Amino acid sequence: MAFGDPRDHRWEGLLIGAAIGAVGAGVFANGFCNNSDTSASCFVPTLISALIGALVLGVTGGFTGGVIPKN
Repeated sequence: MAFGDPRDHRWEGLLIGAAIGAVGAGVFANGFCNNSDTSASCFVPTLISALIGALVLGVTGGFTGGVIPKN
């Protein structure tokens, strides 16, 4: 198959997985950071967690969408 083959759902899976991963990991990290006793800003840990969540679930969604053929 060529790159960007329109016969599967890899790009849709990647985008959906990345969006869910970023939001989920960001919300979790922000809640965890806000409940801690530190006075540091929670922006950087939330951003890093969101990027890692987007990467992990984006790749997983891309692979999953790659095995689902379009009709």
